[in-house]
Amino acid sequence: MEKIIKFAGMSFWVLAYFTIVFTMLCGGNLQVLGPLSLRHLCMLFLFGVAFFFRKKYKLGKTALPLYLGYLFIYFLFNLLNGEYLTHTFLQSLYTYHVPCIAIAVGLPAIVKDLHQVKLFIYSLILLYAFDSMLTILQYMNSGFAWIVATMITTQAEEGMERAEMYTNAYGGVMGYSLVAGAFGFVVSNGYFLATYLSVLTYRINVKGFFNTFLALSLLLLAGGVIFIVQQRMAFLSFMLVSFYIFMYGMGRKYRIPVFFLAVIALLYYGISNIEMGRLTTDTNNDTRMQIFSEFFDFMGKGYWLSGGAEAYSKLYDKSQHNTFLAAWVGGGIFTFLVFVLLYFRLLRDNIKVVLQNKKQRFNYPYTICFAIASVIFLFYTITHSAGVHSGSPMFWVVYTMMYISYEFEKKQGNNQLTN
Repeated sequence: MEKIIKFAGMSFWVLAYFTIVFTMLCGGNLQVLGPLSLRHLCMLFLFGVAFFFRKKYKLGKTALPLYLGYLFIYFLFNLLNGEYLTHTFLQSLYTYHVPCIAIAVGLPAIVKDLHQVKLFIYSLILLYAFDSMLTILQYMNSGFAWIVATMITTQAEEGMERAEMYTNAYGGVMGYSLVAGAFGFVVSNGYFLATYLSVLTYRINVKGFFNTFLALSLLLLAGGVIFIVQQRMAFLSFMLVSFYIFMYGMGRKYRIPVFFLAVIALLYYGISNIEMGRLTTDTNNDTRMQIFSEFFDFMGKGYWLSGGAEAYSKLYDKSQHNTFLAAWVGGGIFTFLVFVLLYFRLLRDNIKVVLQNKKQRFNYPYTICFAIASVIFLFYTITHSAGVHSGSPMFWVVYTMMYISYEFEKKQGNNQLTN
C-alpha cells in the first residue's frame, strides 16, 4: 500500500509539471478565456505561486535582472518609435516575455528539492516522447496526428497545409520535412527536439552500464526523429550533443565500441544511397544574403536608433533569422547592445557550469543536462528568428532549472544519486 501511495504521489507531480511545461511551451496560441490563452493562465498561476509561496532562492545570481533591464530598454524604445500599441509588440511582451518572467520566479517556488527536480525531468521526457510520437505519425501522413496538433495550437492548421504542399512538390524525405509535432510549426519543433535532447539523455551523467545504455538508446531514437524533421540546426545540435556524450559523458571502456559502431554506420552511409533530404541538398545561401541586405537597407532608412519590428514586417517578407539582428530591429541599437550583454551572460553562466563540473558530472547530472540544453538553445538562435530576444519559455525552463538543480546538487554532494 505504501508503494502505491508513493507511486501515486510521484505520478501526480510528474503530471502537474507536465501540465505546466506543456502549457508554457505549446499553449501560447490556444485561447480559452477571452483573449487569454492557456499560457497566460499558467503564467498567472506561476506568479501567484511565486507570491504566496516564496522561498529563499537568490534570483540575483541568475541573469533575470539583466533580462528585465533588456525588457525595459526594449519597451522604452518602442515608446519612442510608436510601436508600443501594435500587435507585434503587445504579443511579444504579453505572450512571450512576461511568461518567461513567470517561469523564472515561479519554478523555484514549486520545485522544492532534488527529488522534485528528477520528477520535473520525467515530465520533460514525457513531453519529448509525446512530441516525438506526433512527429513520427505526421511524417507517416497520419490525419489523426495532425488533428491532435490542431487541438493543441492553431498554428498546426497552417503547418498541415504547408506540409501537404511540400509533399506534393517533392518526394521522399524532402516531401515530409515539415512535420510540426506538438508545436504547430516545424522550426519550433526542431528547437524543442534539439534543446531538450540533453535532458532526455541525462542518465549519461549517472553511473552504471544500464544508465549509459539507456541514454545512448534514447539518443539514437531522438536522432531519428530529428532527422525526419529535416532542420539543419537541429541535426547539427544533435551532433554536438553526441560529441559531448562521446567525449565526456561516457567512460573510456564504452568509447571504443561506440567509436567502431559509428565508423560502421558512416561506411554504410558511404556505400548506400541514403537520402538525406534538405540536410545536404538545401545549400543555397541566397536567402540568407537577402536577409542581411534587407537588414542593412532597413537601418539605412533611419531605423538604426529605435528600430521597429512592425515597420520591418511591412517593408520585407522575411524575418531576420538571427537573434542579434532581430534584437536590433525590435528595439534599436541600445536594445541590441543590452541584448548582447544578456546573451553572453547567459552563455557564460551555462558554459561555466559545464566546464567546471564535467569531471564531477556524477555529482551534477541534472545541472549539466539543463546547462547543455541552454547552450544548445542559444547556439540555435544564431540562425533563427525566435530566441531570448523575443521571449522564449522554452529557454527559461531549462535555464531556471539549471540554477535550481545546481543549488540542490551542491548541497547534497552525493556521488551515488538514487535514480
